[in-house]
Amino acid sequence: MVIAGTIVIHEAGHIIGALILGVPFSEIEFIRIGINPGVSIPDRFVNESLGIMNYAGGFLASVVMVLIYFLIWFRKYRRNPSIMTWGYGAFTMMAVGLQIGQGFVEGRYHIAYMSNASNILSIVSIVEYMFFALGMWFHFQLFPISRLKRAKVISFATLLLSVSHYLAISRLPASSAGHSLSPGS
Repeated sequence: MVIAGTIVIHEAGHIIGALILGVPFSEIEFIRIGINPGVSIPDRFVNESLGIMNYAGGFLASVVMVLIYFLIWFRKYRRNPSIMTWGYGAFTMMAVGLQIGQGFVEGRYHIAYMSNASNILSIVSIVEYMFFALGMWFHFQLFPISRLKRAKVISFATLLLSVSHYLAISRLPASSAGHSLSPGS
């Protein structure tokens, strides 16, 4: 459900970006590329400022998730540290890092993003993973494991399994055809 919500917010960011650029809502098309949702606009609206629309998806999703991180998980962890709130915070910040990375790559290197989105070893994906790691570093700074009362050790293998599961779900094939703004994960 969290991943579906992230996708909806990501695509809503593209729609808001298109509306800011003056694309009428009736001309914004919702598309699917494989199993990925996307947003497409008519070619006559494509211009130099299209980058706003490309950046908007990942950045809107990351802003919403940072708010969730601080308003829910951070506050709960400060009041009553638990392995559960630590894990939810970690998952949220992993998604924030990935969305910031996707927003940056999708806006700055849109063609490379669209053509390499399904390749987990492409340079585009590696840049996204760097933002992902930065999000995790940030989480470890704000949610020190030493504050956990009941949990003795968080298994590194469990953490890696969670990370790989999230990445596998969020990395879906995409196409470079047209001006579609997918994948929206």
